[in-house]
Amino acid sequence: MARNESALEEFGSIDDSRIRQVITALESQPHLRAAHLASMVELCRDHFGRLFKRHVGTSISRYTRRLRLEKAAKLLETTFLSIKEIHNEVGIPDAANFARQFKHCYGMSPSDYRQNCNVGFNQQKSELTN
Repeated sequence: MARNESALEEFGSIDDSRIRQVITALESQPHLRAAHLASMVELCRDHFGRLFKRHVGTSISRYTRRLRLEKAAKLLETTFLSIKEIHNEVGIPDAANFARQFKHCYGMSPSDYRQNCNVGFNQQKSELTN
């Protein structure tokens, strides 16, 4: 998913309002769990999982993991929150699990990612002041 693209735009017109409702909720709260999302749209968890995969093309767990990591990357780029605060904010409370997932997705640790983002920001800043 492109960084600024909404999930609903990515998947086109999803014809099930329950899935649209869940995607909208996840965009603002990626820490929500599948069981909560299923109850939110009044479905049992198994049926919800099958319905979500049919409409979106991936499991709810993979989808939410991707959203969490994208939000974490954005927070690393744009805030001074600590990595601990970020992984808690996105709903991955275990630091080692967060670091492993982030590295798998982005090819580097969260701290390296932040450092690379800051290097680019500092280069742009110095170019503007010169």
